[in-house]
Amino acid sequence: MPAEVGRPKMEATQILVAVHASSANFGEVTDVLPSAPRGFVPGWEAVGTVLETGTATTRFRPGDMVATLGHAGGWAEYRVVEEQLAFRLPPESPPTSMAVIGVAGGTAIRAIRRLGSTLGARVMVTGAASAVGVFSVQLLAMAGAYVVAVDRKADRHSRHRELGAKEALSSPADNHEPIEAVIDTVGGDVLVQAFRQLGTNGRLIAVGHTARERETFQLGDFEGDDGRHGRAIETMHLLQNDPRRSLTDDIEWLARLVNDGDIVVPEVIVRERGSFAATVTLRPRPEGWIKTVLEVG
Repeated sequence: MPAEVGRPKMEATQILVAVHASSANFGEVTDVLPSAPRGFVPGWEAVGTVLETGTATTRFRPGDMVATLGHAGGWAEYRVVEEQLAFRLPPESPPTSMAVIGVAGGTAIRAIRRLGSTLGARVMVTGAASAVGVFSVQLLAMAGAYVVAVDRKADRHSRHRELGAKEALSSPADNHEPIEAVIDTVGGDVLVQAFRQLGTNGRLIAVGHTARERETFQLGDFEGDDGRHGRAIETMHLLQNDPRRSLTDDIEWLARLVNDGDIVVPEVIVRERGSFAATVTLRPRPEGWIKTVLEVG
C-alpha cells in the first residue's frame, strides 16, 4: 500500500526531481519487492522535472525534463539522484513512454555496444517480446544486423518481423545457421541452447534471467572443434562504465529516437499512484510483455 515517507535530502553532486512517471522492472518485481524492508522506496527508473540542483552539478537547471536511474527511490513523488544518472529528455516528450527507456533501452544499447560492429552479422535475441528484447531487435536492425528473434509464442513472431527481425523462432534450437552473437534476456535452458548456436568466436551477452532457472550445460558444450572455437559468454551491468561511450550519451540518443518515432517502446499499462502497488507486475500479452507504469503527476 502507498505510504508517506520523508522528502529525500540532496547532496552537492545530486539533483532533486519531481517525479511524473516511474516503471516497474522484472528484477524489482521478482527480487526487490518480496524482501524490501518497511519504509524502503523501490524504483530503478523515473521521469520528472528538475526542482533543485546541487552546488557541484553543471548539466541541469530547474525545469529541465529528465529520465533518471538508481538503485531505489523512483516510485516516490520526489527523487534525488547523482547528476550522471540523469538524462536530458526532449521537451514535451511523454513521461509514460520515457519511463521505460532507461533500464530496458539502456541495457539493449550497452549489450549491442559490447558486440562491436554488427553490420551483416547474424545476431540472435532471446526473449524478444521482453522490454529489452523489443529495444534490442529494433536497434540491431538499425545497426545492420540480420536479427533472429526468439519467442516461444509463434503468434507474436509477425510482430518481431515488423520491428526489424529477419527471422523469428520459437526456440534457439530451431536455428540452422551459425550465429555470430546472442543477446540473451532469459537465462536457464534458453541461454544454454543459444550458446550452442554460436559459431567460431561467437559471443553471448547475458543480460537477463527471467527463466529463474539454472543453466545446465552438457558434456561437450564447451568443446572447440567443428567451428566452435573461441566462443564466449559475457555478463554485463547497466551502470558499469564503458570507455567507448557514456551512458548519458546512449540514453539521451535513445530518447530522441523514441520521441521522433524511430524506435517503438514496449507496451505499457499506466496506473495511478493509489492502485500502483497492488497492480505492479509484468504481464504477458499477445504482442509481448506489458510493463506497468506509475503516473505520479
